[in-house]
Amino acid sequence: MFVEVHSQNPFAKREQCIIPIIERIVHQAHWSGITGIFAYATASGLLEILSAIESLSPVPSLQWLFGMDDCLTEPVAIELARSQGGIVRVVSLLNTRRRFHPKVLHFASNDGMTDAAIVGSANLTRNGLTTNAEAISILHAESASDVNNLRDLVSSLYLLGHEPTVAELDEYRRAYKAARPYHGKVAHLTRQILKLRAHPTKTNVVDKTDSASPGIDPTIATRCWIEVGKNTALGRELEIKAEQALFFGLHHSGGNKQDREFRLSDGSSTKLNFKYQGNAMWRLQMSNEVPEVRRGLRPSLDGRLGRSPYVAVFERTRARNSFKLSFVRDKSADYRRIKRDAEMNGTAGHTTTRQYGWS
Repeated sequence: MFVEVHSQNPFAKREQCIIPIIERIVHQAHWSGITGIFAYATASGLLEILSAIESLSPVPSLQWLFGMDDCLTEPVAIELARSQGGIVRVVSLLNTRRRFHPKVLHFASNDGMTDAAIVGSANLTRNGLTTNAEAISILHAESASDVNNLRDLVSSLYLLGHEPTVAELDEYRRAYKAARPYHGKVAHLTRQILKLRAHPTKTNVVDKTDSASPGIDPTIATRCWIEVGKNTALGRELEIKAEQALFFGLHHSGGNKQDREFRLSDGSSTKLNFKYQGNAMWRLQMSNEVPEVRRGLRPSLDGRLGRSPYVAVFERTRARNSFKLSFVRDKSADYRRIKRDAEMNGTAGHTTTRQYGWS
């Protein structure tokens, strides 16, 4: 068995993180199947791997086992995994006063001689794969005996799970939603303790806006935002990443053009279209009915359009498929607060040209 070891520095560049390592393994051989076993999973973490796998031809069979302890795995991550045609199992050990805590990604080889497995501390979350301090080992089988050992490892864990029923998933969605405020309180309490240690003589004042949790399922998040940036069809379109598409009830990997109802800053309402652009991107096509678009979202600099100073903020309303759309300045206190909330929730991301998130 050949073994590689890697650590992930929380301040390293993306190319030095875990996800590029996974992408390398994905493309280094023709795999017959891939099995992911993770204590906790989020939609954004799963999409990091799915985007790499989708480029394979043929696509290997997929199996997933997700832990449901402490209601940290996002329900939409389970739904996403199932939508890819893979077999999805779940497991919870809470009733036994234990936790399901492994993190294993196994690649089954076509020849039955060269399997690989990534084993380490990183959960299937964007932060786990890109920004947290983590450590992993990559085990490369060099014989049939090595392959058997790796497959026995995966099988012993996979058999702990079961395929969830519709009723079980419905109950888990309700439990996940109910648990979110408590996750936020724990995160907030931890920060307050750290502040007290840093300033033991200070009286701590609780900031009621400072609520965070380990992650928020985008399908039940209340707010979504994205910097307008430059690549916006003269300021009339917004690129929406796959995980953000889930916030709007759109499929992460494509579909027909769809419209949604938006309440605008001048009090009016209008329908705007989402069009899938490929590369796990949707585009929101905005019209002059949006006051900010009518006035111009991008400044004119020497006859050319510069980078927009605005951030589009979407808030969910009570009506289905209806959202409030507003814009804040990228240097404003409002944007700093919105961005901070997403960063503390682990739901902030970025493309090469702009930042985005949800909370």
